[in-house]
Amino acid sequence: MMKTGNDESAPMVARICGRRKGQIRRFLWRTRTRCHNLPCMNRSFAMILTVVLLAGCAGGRPRAPAADPPREIRLHSAFAGEKDLLRQRVFATAPRAMATITLAVDAPVDPAHAPLPENAAEQLVFHHCYRTLTRVDGDGVVRPDLAAGWTSYDGGRRWEIRLDPGARFWDGSPVTAAAVLASWSATAYRTSSTPSAPNPLRWLDGRSRNLDAPDPRTLRIILAEPAPDLPAVLAHPALAVRSLRDPASGWPLGTGPCRPASGSGALDLVPVRPQAAAWDTLRLVTGPDAAAGADLALAPASAVGDGAPGTRITLPFSTLYLLVCPPADLGATENERERWTTDLDLRGWAAEIAGEAAAAPAPWSFFTPAGRLCPYLILPVAEWDPSSFDWPGRTAARDRDLVLCPAGDAAAKALAARLADHAARPLYPGKPSTGRGPLTPPLPPAGGLRPQALAIEAPEFEAALQAGRAGAYVLPVPRWTGGACRELAAILGRARWLQAIADTTAGTDRALPQTARALRPRDYTDLPQAERVALRLERGRVLMPLLAVRPQLRARPDLAGLAVDGLGNIDLTRMGRR
Repeated sequence: MMKTGNDESAPMVARICGRRKGQIRRFLWRTRTRCHNLPCMNRSFAMILTVVLLAGCAGGRPRAPAADPPREIRLHSAFAGEKDLLRQRVFATAPRAMATITLAVDAPVDPAHAPLPENAAEQLVFHHCYRTLTRVDGDGVVRPDLAAGWTSYDGGRRWEIRLDPGARFWDGSPVTAAAVLASWSATAYRTSSTPSAPNPLRWLDGRSRNLDAPDPRTLRIILAEPAPDLPAVLAHPALAVRSLRDPASGWPLGTGPCRPASGSGALDLVPVRPQAAAWDTLRLVTGPDAAAGADLALAPASAVGDGAPGTRITLPFSTLYLLVCPPADLGATENERERWTTDLDLRGWAAEIAGEAAAAPAPWSFFTPAGRLCPYLILPVAEWDPSSFDWPGRTAARDRDLVLCPAGDAAAKALAARLADHAARPLYPGKPSTGRGPLTPPLPPAGGLRPQALAIEAPEFEAALQAGRAGAYVLPVPRWTGGACRELAAILGRARWLQAIADTTAGTDRALPQTARALRPRDYTDLPQAERVALRLERGRVLMPLLAVRPQLRARPDLAGLAVDGLGNIDLTRMGRR
């Protein structure tokens, strides 16, 4: 833990003041008596020393800092406005248990990613295997999970998290504060060694002195700025607790109610304890025909086809897809930026890509935080520079003719393909181009080349976004309702040039492109900072919401017991038959 000068002097004062009062009086009397034989200056110094010692010992031992008043921490729940969804029978209590539940997913689960998921299937599995210190219930209230409680000091700058004495890893070993710090350090190392999306470990680095374990059941956190809602941050999956690799299953040891079964060819989850789940085995299957014979089928969009059993349930949690256009000094020119961002058929694209699971155009939905300002809006940005933009499959001659997206996201690839086709069309057909004569045809891309949509692996995509050399990017942002400031900070933390454009300290029009659109008819200056920055970036054609996709689950008609928490995590431990 980082110590101040007062913290370091406290033990010395305690030793002096811990003597018996009689000993201190005799010490001071001898000092006063001897001072009569000293020169005047030395006698004055001795008297000053006496006063200092009396003042230091008057208060006894140093007082413990006063704790902040306890209060309820509430987030904007993923279930806000979803009352009709909760009335469906699949959310009712299941009276009968099942031996095996089969779940069809559209993506593989890689244990090397644990506990931080990279797709919807990993999110569901890791949520059952790895627990966080806190959780968010369906009403948006932050509750203890691996933690037993917490206390804040100094307005939320210092925190003490008390761990649950009954928290255990799969092998029965206790979850200690040192184990939590080791888990966070391992996740921080993995996310910092390769280009990756920002996560709360940018605030809480397990290898720094801002985190301390004074005893096995206490975790002490010191922040640079006060964060009154820190327990909500601790519910992020990046802060889920794991341990060393389990030799039987090959997975990191977890803290959740389920664990992968060893010796099984398929991915089977089994309860850690007999009462941890209402079933004996949860089997995950993949493949084009897996949904037809499964009890449950999960997909991030309308990929849950008509062949899946039961009724389709559109869940509240969503992924937001953003169009990111770097400024002219990095990527495309002003004219080319207009090609990427003008007259987009977002409603038509949403219907084609995700059907009823989509919302377009997707508005900014940064929920108003408790305060109007965001002291932690600008995160540290890891510097990544791709060695080359010459990926396999590239045909475009110029970097700014590329629209890039991550290869593992089907909706992002579909959006990138439509953006490339849209950018190749004439700008404002039948109308004179900006700054040119009325008879001059619209400008095509330089060299007559068509823009190209290119899907690349996630680490390469993050490094390319950091460089900002492509004309446009399709950025998937998993929605995590950790507050408006942190949601926007996670987006701006992808690239330093994004943070520079978002900086509002030097006026509202600083660094905006010349083609910035007119301001919305509302009081711009009276908005909370997070929403104001988001609207500023949209007005400058830097960040534009394209599509919001909600995951879908299809279940057999006789199943019940489904639960979803306030962050959209699916809980299947109570699933059974009616």
